[in-house]
Amino acid sequence: MRDNHLVECPCFRVVTHTKLVDTLCDMFAAASFGYRKEEANHNLDNNQRPDAMAANIVDGKSNRSQMAIDVSVASTLSTKPNADTQKKVIKAREKSKHTKYYDLGRPEDAVIVPAVVTTYGALGSDFKTLINKTKEEALRRGRFVPGLGLDFIPYWTQNIVCTAVKLLSMAAKRAVTHQREHHHGYTTPTHG
Repeated sequence: MRDNHLVECPCFRVVTHTKLVDTLCDMFAAASFGYRKEEANHNLDNNQRPDAMAANIVDGKSNRSQMAIDVSVASTLSTKPNADTQKKVIKAREKSKHTKYYDLGRPEDAVIVPAVVTTYGALGSDFKTLINKTKEEALRRGRFVPGLGLDFIPYWTQNIVCTAVKLLSMAAKRAVTHQREHHHGYTTPTHG
């Protein structure tokens, strides 16, 4: 089994992606912030649509009225989980999403927001900005009051990170179970 098989496997990618989009939309709902979730697209060859559309709250300099949000899980399983590597992988994925959806942004009157999370749970800067701006909307709409209940940013950041890591763990468990069944209960111990 290759290092990145868990993230490259279409089944894992679709499930993780769908759960992360659902969590993002739950965050918008908690803030009483309107959004439109795109239809689930299980055809990975035709994925030219963002995952959600919402009013533009992230880019005050832009005159664009909407955000086109694309959730993405960036694989960092084949590298050591250090901060520099995570940042490089995130920046590369954010750049690729901006490039991929650039032409879509104009007719949709939307600013592109890549919501990138790594397999180790690091969030991209655009994703962090989106969480912070959603908190501001929740405050403005009276859906969040500081000091009462859970703090919005840590709660949703942990929710998003835990969703990604939990699904990775579940996929790893399935892969190990498959290996054990395939090898009739015997696996060679690895030392590293």
